[in-house]
Amino acid sequence: MGILDTLGVKRVINAEGTVTTLGGSVLEPEVTEAMAEAAKAFVQMSKLHEKAGEYVAGLTGAEAAFITSGCSAALTLATAACMTGDDPVRAKQLPNTMGMKDEVVIQKRHRNIFDHAFTATGAKFIEVGYPGEPFAEEWEIERAISEKSVAIAYIYTHFFMQGGLPLRDIVKIAHSHDLPVIVDAANMLPPRTNLRKYTDDGADLVCFSGGKNIGGPNNTGFVAGQQELIRAVAANSSLHHYALGRPMKVSKESIAGLIAALQLYVKQDEEAKIRGWEEKTRYILDDLKNLPCVKAQRVFPDEINRPVPRARITIEEEKLGITTRELVELLRLSDPPIWVRQSQRDRGSFLIDPTCLSDGQDQIITQTLRKILKRSASA
Repeated sequence: MGILDTLGVKRVINAEGTVTTLGGSVLEPEVTEAMAEAAKAFVQMSKLHEKAGEYVAGLTGAEAAFITSGCSAALTLATAACMTGDDPVRAKQLPNTMGMKDEVVIQKRHRNIFDHAFTATGAKFIEVGYPGEPFAEEWEIERAISEKSVAIAYIYTHFFMQGGLPLRDIVKIAHSHDLPVIVDAANMLPPRTNLRKYTDDGADLVCFSGGKNIGGPNNTGFVAGQQELIRAVAANSSLHHYALGRPMKVSKESIAGLIAALQLYVKQDEEAKIRGWEEKTRYILDDLKNLPCVKAQRVFPDEINRPVPRARITIEEEKLGITTRELVELLRLSDPPIWVRQSQRDRGSFLIDPTCLSDGQDQIITQTLRKILKRSASA
């Protein structure tokens, strides 16, 4: 009996994607082997961080990089770095920002549920634009910058469904005021070229999750950027007992696992992987296309413009005698439990994401859907 069985925790079919709430990703054997190797040794953690950072910097084209306990921690440490530099006295002071610049300019459209990753440092957001507007104006960014400004944040996430001034324009404005740009690119892979894209676009600190499509441990991430700023990230990290980042400790096992995952990620056949996702999506669409009162559509690319195909399922609730919300809940209560992605734009539908599906799980999903809908219609 395995540990999950001992604890009474069910394995689920993950049709929601690489989300933290379902464990991020399933680790390849090479990743768990690297973690097991690290688990059997003592190492100087500062040296491990240094060498791992050099490897990540090489992949991203940045001057330097630092491994973190997820992308949120990367954003927190990046913000702290912009506020304190590598001054240990200032690092110790956070989140008390007295005497420091502490304003982060952000487009209102980019605000989201992970805002606290920035504000945990004591920083304050200065918002620009309006939620309903597709773009903020350059003059609005300029006017928001003051002597208290410490950085400009740029967020890539499905929460704002794309929009706002392009990153290159933000970088141009920021650098004209000697301000760094922090990019949240947590889930912006694939394509793999995005590992370098935001650095090439001029961003000063770029934050990624390691536990999503990279396939590393769920509690890993990294920030890549300018050498001076990465030194400041380290000064605010768990390597220093008194720093804000002390609770954001990254184990030697997690660092080893992330590097092993990255080594696999940069070698994988990305096109073949996407074709595999397409095959699963096509099966789901074909199997459900003639189901009464059910509409199945291919969605491509996804809402943040990644080359990820998905199946959007919409049901005629009154005719089937079940709401979309009830259907999603019944899928979660099925055996095995199936988790799908609730559409952000249309509450009357949900998405089936193939990126975390094992072979045969696409068939289990459609079979379960058919059983639930048949039972509901006949009730």
